[in-house]
Amino acid sequence: PHRRNGVRGCAHPFVRASQYGNNGDYFDVDSHRELLTIAQVESEEGIEHIPEIGMVDGVDVIFLGPFDISCDIGEVGNFDPDGKVMGAIRRAERLVRETSEKKKALKGVPLCLGGFRSPGRSLETMFSNDVGYQFVSGSLDLGLLQAAAKTDFNAGQDAMHNTRVTMK
Repeated sequence: PHRRNGVRGCAHPFVRASQYGNNGDYFDVDSHRELLTIAQVESEEGIEHIPEIGMVDGVDVIFLGPFDISCDIGEVGNFDPDGKVMGAIRRAERLVRETSEKKKALKGVPLCLGGFRSPGRSLETMFSNDVGYQFVSGSLDLGLLQAAAKTDFNAGQDAMHNTRVTMK
């Protein structure tokens, strides 16, 4: 690990940040200044600690995981707008906004609110000034892979159903 400013892995020949090993100065410059550090909050306890997490030097984004939050609360996948899960998420969003204002005033850098898109919530709402997201992930790689596999499976089922194959 590189210990110039903290602990970093040494995968520099394989990652985009080092131009896949083509940037020979990768460790000779203050590359830590170009890092985006994201802290993912996935529980009620994590939500309560957003003010402390967000004030840590170098933390740029608080990223909310709504499904994990719903699981931690014991209401898996229940995103009723007036329910406990969405209440917790709205509280987390408010804490990130408040912590961002404090961090900007004290340290000169704001905090970014990020997260996965919650079911039933529009991107317009999430990116609105009232809510304040700046970074939203709408899809997961596994979800995209699952959707593609399901489409292929259904197409195969339809083809088999609509075509009669006779064996000779």
